Amino acid sequence: MTSVVVFGGSATQVWEKDYSFAVQLGEALAKNGFHVINGGYFGIMGAVSRGAQSVGGQVTGVVCETFTFRDGENPWLTHKIVEKNTVSRLSLMLEMADAAIALPGKIGTLNEILMLMTLWKTRETNIPLICSKDPFEKALKLLTEEGLLDPGEIKQISFESDLEGTISTLKEKLL
Repeated sequence: MTSVVVFGGSATQVWEKDYSFAVQLGEALAKNGFHVINGGYFGIMGAVSRGAQSVGGQVTGVVCETFTFRDGENPWLTHKIVEKNTVSRLSLMLEMADAAIALPGKIGTLNEILMLMTLWKTRETNIPLICSKDPFEKALKLLTEEGLLDPGEIKQISFESDLEGTISTLKEKLL
């Protein structure tokens, strides 16, 4: 089964549009036969898990021993893996994935995007990345303009703003 890791903000609340989008994305991923991987907590991770599990999809949450400040794992996981720290957690999620999707988030999500880009540069992986157009296209272009990213690196990212485009691009990248 093809696996897709989904990154996104842990503080996103159920009434926010990004949460609804993430639920719909989880449903669409599961309906299209993808195994969902995420960080296992709430916010975007919980929303994607909720959507995928609601239609019978498989969801693996990779949680972290050091996240003692979290409210616990989301209840929609079908599998859970516990990692020692955030570095090993992210490393495992990327190793397990055939593709990555980054939904809106903050520093953690940006770190996940940049780590994947670093792995591209070091040729440790070539998995495709699809990012939410807002806010990441503008942020990553600014990093490129400031010389912190090479222009060729940002061209490897697909920026999407809707569900249909995200799923279509994902299928195209994995075929």
